[in-house]
Amino acid sequence: ALPMLTIRPAFLLQEASNTLVDLAKKENLTTLVKLATDAGLAKVLESKTLTLFGPTDAAFQAIPPEVKDLIKDKTVLKKVLMFHVLKGKVYSSAIKNDLLVASLEDSEIRFNIYGKIVTAQCSLITKVNLNASNGVLHELSRVMVPPLYGNIVGFVREQPQHFSTLLAAVVEATLDGVLEGEGPFTVFAPSNAAFTKIPKEELDKILHNIPLLTKILEYHVVSGTFCSAGLTDKAKVETLSGSDVTIHVSKGGVMVNKAKVVFSDAPVSNGVVHVIDTVLIPPEVE
Repeated sequence: ALPMLTIRPAFLLQEASNTLVDLAKKENLTTLVKLATDAGLAKVLESKTLTLFGPTDAAFQAIPPEVKDLIKDKTVLKKVLMFHVLKGKVYSSAIKNDLLVASLEDSEIRFNIYGKIVTAQCSLITKVNLNASNGVLHELSRVMVPPLYGNIVGFVREQPQHFSTLLAAVVEATLDGVLEGEGPFTVFAPSNAAFTKIPKEELDKILHNIPLLTKILEYHVVSGTFCSAGLTDKAKVETLSGSDVTIHVSKGGVMVNKAKVVFSDAPVSNGVVHVIDTVLIPPEVE
């Protein structure tokens, strides 16, 4: 019985030292481990059976400045990190396009598949199915942000400094009901600055002509979730208006027709929003 005694603790130690936190350290996800420790989440990641989506250090460095400011607050940081964790073990084979899975933060993570590209909340999954003693780790090229404003309409409504004109137009055309629905939808959202490019008289005419306004707004909405990772150069995408928009992808960024995407992959609960700098006009209206 003696040899058994010496073997077993060694085996147990080896097993125990490969928790999700240990695995994240081995994978050099240093920032993730540090922030999880700061937020008091490391203990959870060591004790329960979980699935962790681990952003790389480069992913944390690339966080937009406004999000960086937000996560200085411990409560928000904890929320964002918990959004990267699922209960139980979820392997890549379980992922289907537009699958929604509740995270520990309560918001759902949306998964999408574009050919060989797989995303979680529009973040590219770069490594899958790394096993830990208490779960599974998948690595991400970007930090996921929960849909803090809820659905598409909530996203627009809560940020009047960027979208007050768009919100007024959507409400005027009674499209808010549709855009608060389950979707999923991809919205190319013109900023307030985009609307100022239209001469005031012309814009007033559009805002008061409901059928025309509806047609223009529907030309900004696509059925389905098209994260930036799923947008390919020269792709034609059909909008709710029935006409296609053309996507251009280059080193300079992403264009939709002649509009530049100035902020991509904004998180919403019923799809995704890409902010554009020019209002799209359907060909039949031009």
